[in-house]
Amino acid sequence: MKRALSLLAVMSCTPVNSDLIATSDLRADIQVQATGIGGSTVSASLISHKDGDPPLNFESIRLVDGDQISAATNGTTVAMQRSNLVVEYRYDAAFETAAPDQRYDVALDRSTDESAPHSFVTLPAPFVLDVPTTASRSAPLTIRWSAGSSDPVSIAVTGCATAHLGPLVDTGSTVLPKLEGSGTCDITITVVRTRTGSLDLAYGQGGSIVAEQRRTTTVSTTP
Repeated sequence: MKRALSLLAVMSCTPVNSDLIATSDLRADIQVQATGIGGSTVSASLISHKDGDPPLNFESIRLVDGDQISAATNGTTVAMQRSNLVVEYRYDAAFETAAPDQRYDVALDRSTDESAPHSFVTLPAPFVLDVPTTASRSAPLTIRWSAGSSDPVSIAVTGCATAHLGPLVDTGSTVLPKLEGSGTCDITITVVRTRTGSLDLAYGQGGSIVAEQRRTTTVSTTP
């Protein structure tokens, strides 16, 4: 799934209740995302990797006994709800707004250990993609979007051909190299503008908080 949270897919991850884990043993990966179709979402994953544990032995945290995580923006606070995924617990919240530089605060409140209430990030500016609906994979493909940001951009191509560019300086355009693949088939192009925020230092194992403007389009390609 999302960039910061997808790391868990390759780890040996065991669910554990939060009352067994100190905040100093927690890592938090938090992501705000807007896709241009209205509103925004906030997702958070809490994991533990205590000193001395094997490198890939991570525990996915289930909040219990009064521990809770919330997201706030524009004066609205939402209790983030748990999603039980295959290899992790994730906490999610949705908001109706997604304005440029809109600030999101994410707070972990704990009943018996140190809380972490001071994580925040602001949303990058939105943009519009300008990509042809058809293209030949044997020729470079120019991707354009509305520029005007100092935030880096990354580009991913998936489908019958794959590629990844970035992070790139936001100039408003880039050129994809020739792509491999056979026959006529679709590729999906995803452009992401990312901004890094400030994570509460109480998370003793670190982590990240980022906000993304994400746009996706499909292109029919020929050899």
